Order: sequence, then structure tokens, then C-alpha cells
Amino acid sequence: MAILTLVEAKKHFNDPVAAGVADTLVSVDPMFEVIPAIGIAGSSLIVNQETTGGAAAWYNTATSTLIETAADAYAEPNASTARTFTLHPVVGQAIVTKFHQATSAASGVDQLAMQIASKARNIGRMVRTSLVSTVSYAPAGLDQFAGISGVTQPSTTDVFECLDALMDGVKSKDGQVDAIVVNEEVMRVIRRCARARNQHFEYFTTPVSGQNILSYNGTPIFRNQNIAAEDGDDKSWIYALNFESGGNDGLALIYPDGTNAGIEVNVYGESEIYHADTARVSQICGWAMYNDDGATSMQLDTTDLV
Repeated sequence: MAILTLVEAKKHFNDPVAAGVADTLVSVDPMFEVIPAIGIAGSSLIVNQETTGGAAAWYNTATSTLIETAADAYAEPNASTARTFTLHPVVGQAIVTKFHQATSAASGVDQLAMQIASKARNIGRMVRTSLVSTVSYAPAGLDQFAGISGVTQPSTTDVFECLDALMDGVKSKDGQVDAIVVNEEVMRVIRRCARARNQHFEYFTTPVSGQNILSYNGTPIFRNQNIAAEDGDDKSWIYALNFESGGNDGLALIYPDGTNAGIEVNVYGESEIYHADTARVSQICGWAMYNDDGATSMQLDTTDLV
């Protein structure tokens, strides 16, 4: 499977308009700069996730033969479970009246192009929302993945100990954690606690736009305001995760193989029923978690955190 980020994938787009839409999607959320995008065949992906690893053991060189039975420490097989992830379309249709197109063109503005860009931004927001929130007809995200287990907030008032416990729950890359995702309320708490301790802020610089993203122990903290807060903003879900790297270890954005990352732009010209030009922007995509141990969540109560 080819693993590219959306930014890398657009270099291979044969449609410059679709490439422009990809740029617009990335501008909505810097996380799109680093999330891997993987093309799949068909409308869904079945991943056989490893639940227990195949065993290995130190071998006694005095033993002349390996007795290969499941009872032997070195011969015990791994176990796996199947997870299915499906593709879903998100669509935006632009309708620009002939009057507005003509009058805007006179001042050097392509109204239809502006509408296409606006629809692309909204598609990016819809995809971002689906990652952390249940949305009708949208793909399942972090809050719905069947095998993702959460961790309990430790009994401490130290916000950074809470982040440590969250990150400890991600095990697919043996301690490496690629991203933390929180809403704006939790982001403010993290900043407030760091300032109260006179701690220097750490930053992760995104590879394309060069944005400085707040990080913790080298792991970028991405803001996603679609994570709902509860109890008067005092409780929020937070997530830590890895990205898929080819070793069945994390999250990826999936799309139909052979397409421009699932992005399609159709300009239809004059409408049959309106005195207007029409265009349609769509993206067919979904989320896939290649390893249940590649992500975890915590319901964080920020009331007494310092």
C-alpha cells in the first residue's frame, strides 16, 4: 500500500483543480499535513489487527531440536481480530447566478472559484469533525472505533501527569506517540498550567505551512473544537494516537484507490433550472485504525488541574 500525506498525494493529482481543493483542505487543519492517506480497493477496508503478538523465547543451544507446538514459548502463534472501515462521500454544491458571476468578473473576481474554495473548506471541516464526533452518514472516528480502549484520569491535579497517563495508553509503536488531540477548552488549561509554572512552551513545526503547534514531550497537540465539552466545559475527551506507517500501527485517512485522494471537482456550467452556473466538490474518504493499540482516550476533568 502507498502511504502519502494529502500534501504529498496532491503532487500526483492529474487534476489541478482537485490539487487546489487539497491545498484548501490542508489549510483548514494542520493535522491534514501529517495524517497519512492510503488508497484502498472497494468501498471498505478490513484490517486484521493483532491482539496478541506471536511469542519468541531465548533458545537453549543444548537442545538439539525445536519441538514446534503451541505450548512452546517460541512457537505460540499470534491472535488477531478483524475490523472493518468504510468510505463515505461528503459533497458541496456551488450555485452562482449569472448576474453575480458577470458582475464579479468585472471587478476581477471569479465567483464560482470562490464558491468552490468555500465548499472545499467546509468539506475539510466536515472530515475533521468526523474524526472526533458522531455525525450522521459520516465515517466512524476515534469516538466510535470498536477496539479503542480508554485510560482513567489519574488522581492528581497535575495536567501533565494526565497527559503522561494518556500517552502511556498508546502502545503500537513501543512508546512513540504521534499526536494528541484536544478541544480549545483543554488547550487553554494546558497553556494556563504551563504559564503558572513558568515553563517554556514546546512547539512542533508543521512540514508544509510551517505553523508552530503546541507540543508535549515532542508530540504535537492538535486542536479540534468538535470534541464536545461536558459539565459546563469542565469535562472533555482527549485523545492520543499514532499514524499508520506501514506496520499496522495507527490511524490513516482512506480513499478510493486510483482517485485524487477521493477528491473530485465537477464544473457543470449553466444549470438547466436556474439562471446560474453550477459546480460540485466532493471527497470520498474514511478513517481507518490499523491497530487498536494505536490510540487511546481519556475523559479529562479540568476543574482542579494546575
